[in-house]
Amino acid sequence: MNDPVIRAEHLGKMYRIGLPPSRPANAWQAARQVALAPFAYIREIGRPPSEAETLWAMRDISFAVNQGEIVGVVGSNGAGKSTLLKVLCRITKPSEGRAQIYGRIGSLLEVGTGFHPELTGRENIYLNGNILGMKNAEVRRKFDEIVAFSEVEQFLDTPVKRYSSGMHVRLAFAVAAHLDPEILLIDEVLAVGDAAFQRKCLGKMSDIANDGRTILFVSHNMAAVANLCTRAILLQKGRLLMEGTPDDVIRTYLAQGESGGCWHVDTNKLGGDGPVRIEHIEVLDAHDQTLQDLPVGGSLKLRLHYSVADGKTMPSVRLGIRVKSQMGLEVLRLSNDPTSGFPLHDLSGRGTLDVVLPILPLLAGDYWVDIAVARLRQGRYLELNDVLSFSVRNHDIYASGSFPGRGMIVVPHRWIHRREQGAVEDSGWVGPALFGPAQPLIEPAS
Repeated sequence: MNDPVIRAEHLGKMYRIGLPPSRPANAWQAARQVALAPFAYIREIGRPPSEAETLWAMRDISFAVNQGEIVGVVGSNGAGKSTLLKVLCRITKPSEGRAQIYGRIGSLLEVGTGFHPELTGRENIYLNGNILGMKNAEVRRKFDEIVAFSEVEQFLDTPVKRYSSGMHVRLAFAVAAHLDPEILLIDEVLAVGDAAFQRKCLGKMSDIANDGRTILFVSHNMAAVANLCTRAILLQKGRLLMEGTPDDVIRTYLAQGESGGCWHVDTNKLGGDGPVRIEHIEVLDAHDQTLQDLPVGGSLKLRLHYSVADGKTMPSVRLGIRVKSQMGLEVLRLSNDPTSGFPLHDLSGRGTLDVVLPILPLLAGDYWVDIAVARLRQGRYLELNDVLSFSVRNHDIYASGSFPGRGMIVVPHRWIHRREQGAVEDSGWVGPALFGPAQPLIEPAS
């Protein structure tokens, strides 16, 4: 299980890009340019490209993938992820370095790759199997499983040129996953499928890895990378920036471009074009000082500086704050909904709104904040997405000498131990160092 099946050594891929042609100033220069075009073409063939005419899609990338690993490849658009997979699939030749592959590769790089549009779904299953090196007898044994997984049985004898993009992906993934490739390379094509099919694909990839096969998975879905992959690599501007555990790599990827400190306000997203504007956001501690550090269980105060258009008074304003994890999952929502007992009446002019969290119940990690201002049953005045981000530092919240495990939130809870006779052997609250003394909702019977 520790034998490398993919080994990349100083891989690089250079593309030659064209420069805009010079425009002739007059008819004489245009005629001269046409007449000399054949000679210019011959001269261009032997001329090495200048630096302005070259683009390195990736350069000096080295890594190894062991048998049975699921390795995620993350990075922003243009980082070189798809180029890397195309080099590993031998679709394109590297400009420098080399890649060694040990085993049969199945790939799913683009919607419809390897399909002939005039052939039916049934015929394309056999065509793809033959491309992957399978014999017809092997494809025939897996045929029913492929069709069942793809859920396109009704259209199996229809030319695939009439398939939707989602149907293309269903059939392509079913073929690639069921024809026993030893290495499976998957690009971001799963984003085309619906949520139910994506879950099915992720489950199938997990089953493939459990069988000892290897997966290289390119995705912008950080939750899928974190839950599925055993390791991840991060590409940035064509170079390998880091490799490590999925959590570490995702944290570095999401933090790219952020300023230092435990919080950051994206000033480009402040303001708004409605009657209510959020002009400034402060993150403060219990002493109204700028927050410098935020441990698990710490307290914070968000101070929102607002302004209302001149001459306007906004009745029954509702403020909503949504806190999201680095995976984009909502983990906390704060609101002054009238049902909460704190409606905002007659908002006008300028002022501040403080939202105080005496104890932040979030475990260590990076979080993003959305802010919305609305009027009850009248729609939204303002919506600021990802306007604030902050980081929570790990902390010994249980005063036990160790940090809490993985997760997103921590809450006070009680454990009760009873013997078979029913008597309470022991009971106690978890988290007293963080939450202080707490009273149980129901006292256990003694």
